[in-house]
Amino acid sequence: MSRFDYDDTVRVKSTVKTWIAVPGNGQHKGPRPGEVASVFSILDVRGLAHQAFPPGVIYGIEFEDGEAVEVHESDLEPVGDDAQ
Repeated sequence: MSRFDYDDTVRVKSTVKTWIAVPGNGQHKGPRPGEVASVFSILDVRGLAHQAFPPGVIYGIEFEDGEAVEVHESDLEPVGDDAQ
């Protein structure tokens, strides 16, 4: 089961370990710890493209400037109303 849902607001933890840039979305400044983003995709890690991640759920998140990255669920925390 997913910890977050589509359009949830999340913050990248300062301890983020692994991330993947989403092609075609900005200059890829990295996962940007402490910044707020919105969830736009959810997938369970089982495929070869995501071997860098530990087992679990990977979220595609988009920052306010349009840059997007994929981050493991353990590296995200809820923000605002989504924190309840």
